[in-house]
Amino acid sequence: MPDSAEPLVGIVIVSHSAQIAAGVVDVAREMCGGRDVRLIAAGGTADGQLGTDAVLIADAVARADAGAGVVMLADLGSAVLSAKLALTMLDEDLAARTRLSGGPLVEGALFAAIQASAGDSLDEVLKSALGAATMRKDADEDGLAAAPAVDLAAAAPADVAGQIAPDLAAAVARDLAAAPERETSAVEITVVNPAGLHGRPGAALVRTAAGFESPVLIENLTRGTAPVSAKSPTNVLAAGVRQGHVIRLSATGADRDAAIEAIRVLAAGGFGEGEAFAGAVTETPAGPRPGVAHAAVPAPAAPPVPTAPPALEDGGIAGKPGAAGVATGPIWIYTEATAGATPAAPAAAAASQASGAAIRAASADAAGQLESLADRLRGLGRPEEADILAAQAVMAADPELLDAAVALAGAGEPAATAVEAAAERLAGVLAGLDDELLAARAADIRDVGARISRLLKGEGVSLPGAPSIAVADDLPPSIAAEIPPGLLLGIALEGGSVTAHAVILARGMGIPAIVGARGLVRAAAGAKVVAMDGGTGEIALDPDQRRLAEFAARAAALEDRRRAAAALRDRPAATSDGHRIVVLANIGGPDEAARALAAGAEGAGLFRTEFLFMKRQAPPSEAEQVGPYRQVFEAFGPDRPVVVRLADIGGDKALPYLNLPPEANPFLGVRAIRLAGPHRDLLSAQLRAIWRAAGRARVTPHVMAPMVATLADVELLLELRDEARAEVAAAGDPLPERMVTGVMIEIPAAALLAAEIARRVDFFSIGTNDLTQYTLAADRSNPALADFQDALHPAVLRLVANVVAGAAASGITTAVCGELAGDPAGALVLAGLGVGELSADAGSLDGIRAALARVTIGRLRDLSQRALAAPDAAAVRSMAAELLED
Repeated sequence: MPDSAEPLVGIVIVSHSAQIAAGVVDVAREMCGGRDVRLIAAGGTADGQLGTDAVLIADAVARADAGAGVVMLADLGSAVLSAKLALTMLDEDLAARTRLSGGPLVEGALFAAIQASAGDSLDEVLKSALGAATMRKDADEDGLAAAPAVDLAAAAPADVAGQIAPDLAAAVARDLAAAPERETSAVEITVVNPAGLHGRPGAALVRTAAGFESPVLIENLTRGTAPVSAKSPTNVLAAGVRQGHVIRLSATGADRDAAIEAIRVLAAGGFGEGEAFAGAVTETPAGPRPGVAHAAVPAPAAPPVPTAPPALEDGGIAGKPGAAGVATGPIWIYTEATAGATPAAPAAAAASQASGAAIRAASADAAGQLESLADRLRGLGRPEEADILAAQAVMAADPELLDAAVALAGAGEPAATAVEAAAERLAGVLAGLDDELLAARAADIRDVGARISRLLKGEGVSLPGAPSIAVADDLPPSIAAEIPPGLLLGIALEGGSVTAHAVILARGMGIPAIVGARGLVRAAAGAKVVAMDGGTGEIALDPDQRRLAEFAARAAALEDRRRAAAALRDRPAATSDGHRIVVLANIGGPDEAARALAAGAEGAGLFRTEFLFMKRQAPPSEAEQVGPYRQVFEAFGPDRPVVVRLADIGGDKALPYLNLPPEANPFLGVRAIRLAGPHRDLLSAQLRAIWRAAGRARVTPHVMAPMVATLADVELLLELRDEARAEVAAAGDPLPERMVTGVMIEIPAAALLAAEIARRVDFFSIGTNDLTQYTLAADRSNPALADFQDALHPAVLRLVANVVAGAAASGITTAVCGELAGDPAGALVLAGLGVGELSADAGSLDGIRAALARVTIGRLRDLSQRALAAPDAAAVRSMAAELLED
């Protein structure tokens, strides 16, 4: 027997039940013959529920280690996954001497305890735990074959069947019987939001789940992840839910049914995205889900090997373009915090005592600050950037973050350090995902942790006092949002990615951004001035007079182009020889009207009305719709047309009150005008509301129906329009003389029937997004088919040409309201084909007008004819680029 002074291998028992873990430890301790083997139970969750907790497991491993290493035994496959996550929370040395056995829990623990008490090595103790499987040979007949050991430093573990010994089975039964409220309600959802559960959809799910007392778990069935709390935004992000993934949400507790119903409704409404796709919801019977095999969670990706920054001829630094623009100014290097920059908060004294209450109070304060920043951005008309800060506010209240921080503080860590460490652990999980978009959110977690830490320490960040260019490894989005308007000239980052939230904020501010500029922070430490070109990714530190003049010339040229384009806002859009093209804006609600008018829109070519129908338990009443329609009509006035698109809902935007069955191909399903069959009054009520709103605003309304495919669809639209007018007239409401009525051309069948349809309507509006995906049979939400999703493909352009010809034969106009209309290259080709109206996002209108003003209609017609004969979209773009560069 070895010297008693030599350290012994420790043993950790990981179980979903705290009672089972404690029982196994008690039995195993009897096998140790008085030797002081560290046997630690890591069962259940921090709140006493069934489940496993990576933070508790990591703490147990740290306590079990005496220097000789630790062997962990786990009872279920998802416990193995929690153990793997715990590994990421350990220091490198301890992680390297930790092993996990998937063998029989009880027998393995007994054998391991015997060998550990004998002073055997880590590998020998692990081998002994595995040898216990021979005692379970009879279990094979019952389908309980022992699983192999897992080396946590190597490949991720396979799923492990439950290994509960007969003498402890009763304990499990008692544990479950003592908590009848843990019966499960669940729902399975196919997520079809374009960004999956990233951003606003994920935050909406967390807020909904957090509104119930019952634990709510999420598991990604497509990726095979283990169930984790859906009340944690980090957990939801780490589940890696992308478009098309199937997830399962389950709840246990007294209000479990209400929780799952609320989530089902949330999913049916697109997880809070009014214009995003709703999920396909499949009911799942209550109770446990047998036989679900969870795939292994991938190990965190290794950090990239540092390489020398690309050298430019003048010694500058090259990065990746993030947001276009050119800027020169003083350097402001972002540092985490400057002690004493902000007066200490009243709670600072309590915080210094590492109390859990202080951590949670600081978390609430941080969430409030982030919500205030989000509100400010919304007030500035920047909803996308506001959503970033709102999502961070949810992260600040993440129970995974706070529970881990409180546990570390309870172990003696200062409160601020505990928060930073907990945030870093969660960030590490996200950074290790094989998804650039999700991995980039690790910076948001660190940002939130740093903000809470600063509040605990009474510190703040020194913001620039003069217009400056921010240089940092990665600028947190909340810091960028806090900098007063006008003081941030540009953002240059050594790290980051083009999907980083700081880059998105830069685009919203209209300032340049560069990412991935390796070596930047160290090089900038002794510099005073930086010049940057966000369009090329070029950075120059302390540039000489020649380089300063060069960047100044670039900035002047860019500003000249922008100024020239903006100067065209007050005149009708036209080619250089006077051929008129009407330029309108796409809007998604009344609050977007002012931005469209400021951009010089000649009207609204697409007024999306889905916002009125989403996130509801019942359809909007006619009265509820009149106000928003009237508000938009009055904003644009009688001389600027507003084209109201009837609600494009159903199919891929399933709503709870429609009671439509899930569809295998929702893009081809019961949606838009097709809803007039099962839900005729839905569209009738909308048309009545439009008639009434137009009458009160004293304007002539323009209306169009999406998803028209046949002449019968057109006749149905006209019938519904006339019925609605008669009903409003019978009520004595004021009415406009007519309703200008058109259809969207987004289905190839309608494009081919354009001549016949044109004889029945007043205008066409081509939706190039859907027309492209239907023509090329390529789902526009599938990134693997990106090469098929360019609307400048000659096949799509030939359909557009057929629509224009059909419209011309009947003397009606053709508009385009898809993304191609906002692309300068696309605008040139469309104008050459004879499209008379282009409707795009307000931010694209200056570029469209400027592109048209540089060429004659003759050159555009020649371009369009060559485009129709081109082999592919790339060739068409090359042709258009030649005109844009002339």
